[in-house]
Amino acid sequence: MKTLLGLSLLISLSVNSQIYERTGKNWGVYAGANYSFINSNISKKHELTYSTSIGLTRMLQNGVYPKLGYHYSEMPSVFRIGSSDIMTKLHSAEASILIDRNLFKLRKGVRVRGGCHYLSIGYILAPEYRYTFSNKIHKNNSLGELSVLTGLSFTHVKKSMSKKNKSRTTQYDVFIRNGFSPFYSLETNEEELNFKRFEIGVSIRKIRHGVYNFLP
Repeated sequence: MKTLLGLSLLISLSVNSQIYERTGKNWGVYAGANYSFINSNISKKHELTYSTSIGLTRMLQNGVYPKLGYHYSEMPSVFRIGSSDIMTKLHSAEASILIDRNLFKLRKGVRVRGGCHYLSIGYILAPEYRYTFSNKIHKNNSLGELSVLTGLSFTHVKKSMSKKNKSRTTQYDVFIRNGFSPFYSLETNEEELNFKRFEIGVSIRKIRHGVYNFLP
């Protein structure tokens, strides 16, 4: 009986002596998919296409995430000069600073394996810049697309001091993005064409945090 009690005490002390906290060092990746609604200055009709993004991010401070990445999109074939497409596959570099502010946490959590799990909902806002590279047929005269992203973030929160819980966070974003300047501009024989876009999409951010044992 004494042996069993001593073993239980030893296990308890071992578990309780490993309480992890974050060091502030972190890095992460993000990936997203969007539906893009494109129009030009000569046609206000929106043409639907799709685009994707992938890149690197980090938590600069609580709720501030600079992002740098690559963006791929396709133009709908409806945009033509004569019988040739104006653009097809487009490649862009993108950069932004995303602000993620917590709005509320659902009070009713779910207990799983001894831990309490909650869903935290936040508001996101990000000024963004994209530069789309010229293709082989048409030079891009645009200096880059300036846009603003806004939406909601959803974060899984677990009340735990374990290393696994403290070393990673995952956020899911649902957003709309409005471009205020052309992402592509080109000259034709008649006039200059400017293309703008409005997007709706989803994204995931996965952050890996450096941690240390609070009770060495």
